Amino acid sequence: MAVLKGIGIALKGFGRALTGKNKVSPTIKSVPPSKNVTKKGMKYSIAKTKLEESYKRSQQVDKNYKIMKDSKKAFKDAKKDLQRMVDTKRADKVGGRVHRRGVKFESDDLNTKRTKKAKGGMAGKKFPDLSGDGKVTKKDILMGRGVIKK
Repeated sequence: MAVLKGIGIALKGFGRALTGKNKVSPTIKSVPPSKNVTKKGMKYSIAKTKLEESYKRSQQVDKNYKIMKDSKKAFKDAKKDLQRMVDTKRADKVGGRVHRRGVKFESDDLNTKRTKKAKGGMAGKKFPDLSGDGKVTKKDILMGRGVIKK
């Protein structure tokens, strides 16, 4: 089985060689100089490149300082908020850490399922015989719902 797989791969390789796919592009012999070099000289081009890199670095430093400043402000605000929660008894301070204080509630209030009624629907009562035939039938139920007139 492995031999057949190897033959298939070899045939693909020979096919590529015959069709001319996967050719290597010619070697680059020279690169034309940039417009700055041709117009204003090599020293100008090098100086401008260094200036642009310096500008990028200063922008990155400024960005990082701004992030640090914002995060310090956010940290101070969060610390104040935690202290406010401790002061208003919404949280407890244990050691150096602040822990939330639970709110008491009745878990039964969260139960939204309806309580089951006794078998037959109406607890303790039998459905009335609305048709007058002596039995409680589907006709009585439909009359009770108002589908069939009495």
